[in-house]
Amino acid sequence: MSMKHERFISYIKQLLDGRDDHNLKKVLLQQDFHDVGFAINHLHGAKRKLFIMLPPEIQAEVILTLSDNSKHTILKRLSSYTI
Repeated sequence: MSMKHERFISYIKQLLDGRDDHNLKKVLLQQDFHDVGFAINHLHGAKRKLFIMLPPEIQAEVILTLSDNSKHTILKRLSSYTI
C-alpha cells in the first residue's frame, strides 16, 4: 500500500470515528474513484456507509474497482430501489 493510500485511509478512519459525515463526503467527492474504491476495499467496516455517501454516477464507477468481497458486503444490504 502506498503512503498516499495509507494517509487517505487513516484520514477516512478519523472522520468515521469522529462521525464527521459532512467532511467525509466532501473528502470522498474530491478523490479519484479508484482511490475511493481502494479505500473501501481496505476498510473492514463502513464499506456500505462510504459507498452510499457517493452520488449514483460515482457509485457506478467505484463499484467497478471493488473486490468481490466488498461488492457482496455492500450490495447485499442495499434495497432493490437503491441498486
